Amino acid sequence: MTWDEFKAKLKARFIPSHIRKAKKQELLDLKQGSISVEDYFVKFNELEMYVPDYFSCERDRIDHFVDGLQHRIQEALAVLDISSLYEAYERAARFYQKQEVRQKESEKEIGYQHQVRDKGKAKVEDEPKGKKKWWQMFRSGPSYKGISINEPSQERSQQSGAVCRRCGTSHPGTRCDKVPLTCFKCGGSGHIARLCPSVVTARKVTRERIRTIMARWSKSVTSVI
Repeated sequence: MTWDEFKAKLKARFIPSHIRKAKKQELLDLKQGSISVEDYFVKFNELEMYVPDYFSCERDRIDHFVDGLQHRIQEALAVLDISSLYEAYERAARFYQKQEVRQKESEKEIGYQHQVRDKGKAKVEDEPKGKKKWWQMFRSGPSYKGISINEPSQERSQQSGAVCRRCGTSHPGTRCDKVPLTCFKCGGSGHIARLCPSVVTARKVTRERIRTIMARWSKSVTSVI
């Protein structure tokens, strides 16, 4: 009895024909899918053991193995000159490993960007609602020691005796904290520089001079005409 005859009888005894047929079909349908190249290679060899005479040559084994790999790996191996099944497995495994590393780095970068974005969003949401930002404070008119920076009408109302819009009471000549207003023009108290008597008097004199000059100019023009 030859070795081939012995193997044939051994297979017929321990591996029934219906099992060999099922394993052959499983080998035909085998694809890598989402498993690793290593697991795909192990499964390929396991199924081939049931039908060792299915592939006529090494080239057929290589082509069948490569056709079952993921498309990106197939494209990478298509330009290579591969002479054995194990060489095809090694090259496919290296490409798959590099692909996995790149994917993990990409996922890590995306996760970091999401973390930064969520942290910034949480920081904005955690800020007190009543707290104003610096530009909002500037826009709404901040004050220093009770005196508004950009509300000149308030000092005018305080000086004239009208009701203060800040505290709701009348305190002419003083701030909300009862401290007298200080004039930076004459150094006096009870008024501000813009409403200083000296400034008001100067404006009044200027207007009278303008009226006088205009009257004289009008008379001179009339006499010439």
